[in-house]
Amino acid sequence: VLDSLNSAVYVSDMQTHKVLFVNKYAQKYFNKHAVGKICWQTLHAGQTGPCDFCTNNKLITDEGQPTDVYTWEFQDTTLKRWFYVQDKAIPWDDGRLVRLSVFTDITPRKLALKALRERETHLNAIFDNAAAGIMLANAEGRFIQCNTKWLEMTGYTSEELLQLTYLDITHPEDIEKSRKHYEPLINNTIEG
Repeated sequence: VLDSLNSAVYVSDMQTHKVLFVNKYAQKYFNKHAVGKICWQTLHAGQTGPCDFCTNNKLITDEGQPTDVYTWEFQDTTLKRWFYVQDKAIPWDDGRLVRLSVFTDITPRKLALKALRERETHLNAIFDNAAAGIMLANAEGRFIQCNTKWLEMTGYTSEELLQLTYLDITHPEDIEKSRKHYEPLINNTIEG
């Protein structure tokens, strides 16, 4: 079953750090001949002792009982891959507690998030530096964001605007006209 997973799985002794099992996926990425060897010597390059990120101490209570699954993210600098890791202390055939580690490659997700953050930074720079005043309001008409030009045009600070709605700064003679234009937008947003 573990060999059929599309994630790396290995089991190691929590006292000696000896690898007891490595599935086929892990053999492909890490080390085909890791079983019987020390995990930090064979699975993680450049370690001179147990890894400083080893989770063994997080997997057992003070009373020696297994905790829930411990999840974390790890970047393997040798493989240049990101992994979502799930570690759990489980009883082995002989009764001792061992660490079961499941590594799922999340590199594509990490790269997509990085690209999204870069795009967001780029779009925020365009928004903030636009020559036209731009503001964003929520469905209730409250301001949620505005650019520098909008602040210059209205004379408000961003903190002041965040306490107002678009009707608060609309000329009294234009309130009905603004409502007529704004309400269909909100209805389309809510319905669509």
